Amino acid sequence: MEMKPGFLARSLAGNDKGAVYEIQEDLGTHVLLLGPAGRPFKKNKKHVQLIKKTKESYTACEEGKQKLCQKQT
Repeated sequence: MEMKPGFLARSLAGNDKGAVYEIQEDLGTHVLLLGPAGRPFKKNKKHVQLIKKTKESYTACEEGKQKLCQKQT
């Protein structure tokens, strides 16, 4: 599974389960995520689910702009 920088990922395990982060870099078995305070941290790829959307398109979908959401998927 290729995790490209700029895409989003949801945490599946740990104390941050369910949180959505921006991918900063793919490190092989791990991925570098951008935390809420802007601080990067490493997480095992097994513990994250890839969301094939960028931060901007995900925010637009959350705000209810359905036309943009349908074009992205």
